[in-house]
Amino acid sequence: MVIKPDLLNPTYDCVRDDQLISDPDNPEYFTLIFGPIDSKPAGLCNVLEGERDGCLYNWIPYAGPTPYLVYRQLVASPDFAEATLYFGSNPAHDDPFDTGQLAEHMGDYYPRSTYCSPQELEPDLCGLRPW
Repeated sequence: MVIKPDLLNPTYDCVRDDQLISDPDNPEYFTLIFGPIDSKPAGLCNVLEGERDGCLYNWIPYAGPTPYLVYRQLVASPDFAEATLYFGSNPAHDDPFDTGQLAEHMGDYYPRSTYCSPQELEPDLCGLRPW
């Protein structure tokens, strides 16, 4: 579903994990790179437009002056214990606003993020590489 951005609802679009390109060096991971709508870096696929060929990583434009990203899991498998849906089922994880508890719960599945300029993007994806 696409929603036009405005001051109260800055959502541009949504993407499912099955629409993403796996990382070339580790197919168990995927990398999302967000940027202004008019400045897609070379070598990246705009997954919202269905681009998939010849690209190393996923690129998603954001429509406003600053990125507003929402990460959610709508249908988590019962076998995926690290899903955010099951965060509260562990008595040690009792504070939904404690990102440290969430990172502990999600383990390797916890998203890592950073801000960087286009020039900092290479060669190691703004310091997020190597795994």
